[in-house]
Amino acid sequence: MRNKKPTEYSHVNDWGLHFNPNFDMYTNEVSSDIFGFHAPIVNMSSNEGKNKMLETVDYVSNQVKNSQNIQNTAVTETYLTIHLHNGIPPQYDKLVENLKNIVEYAKEKNIKVCVENLRKGFSSNPHNILKVVEYCDCNITMDIGHIKYENRLDTVDLFAEYIHNVHVYENEIDGKHIAPKNLDNLKPVLDKLLNHKKDFWLVELMDDKSCQNTKNMLTNYLLEYF
Repeated sequence: MRNKKPTEYSHVNDWGLHFNPNFDMYTNEVSSDIFGFHAPIVNMSSNEGKNKMLETVDYVSNQVKNSQNIQNTAVTETYLTIHLHNGIPPQYDKLVENLKNIVEYAKEKNIKVCVENLRKGFSSNPHNILKVVEYCDCNITMDIGHIKYENRLDTVDLFAEYIHNVHVYENEIDGKHIAPKNLDNLKPVLDKLLNHKKDFWLVELMDDKSCQNTKNMLTNYLLEYF
């Protein structure tokens, strides 16, 4: 689970540095198990964006060392989800050069870099994501709500080898994440993910009630599936 105001949630597993850049300010308030972070949103094909991301890797690495709330084990390596661009079309050659350097640096810090597919622009094309990830030797944070319903199953198959974690919610409309009323639309893609043994899912909604309701539905679904 992840949201804008983590102290208002009953549980948080993924910390949004783009919402709350100072994780260390909350360590005494959020008694949750943090498995990963979402990086600030920058233009990764710029020198400024590259430098910001290297600083972010350092920051996350320091928090992993110092915080009791962050889970960093051989089973669940701390991950950092990134966006490749911030609305500005990226310069491809510079993008992959910068990202490759960031991924190599993150590996030295035992941090797994995951590229998130977006709703619009360069990163909305799954083939672009796959090409970048393969070249830079990193992973994917698959955001279900950023993909049109009719393309979700094919995207799972395309991404499967590289998926590390999955953002689960119904859909994104006008920048807002919509909670599912039931799992009718999500069940086919969840089935497909489990067929590929991809079961590290993050409920990405902006209020605790919706998060808990969605988590409960997913828990019941998994009990029935297994």
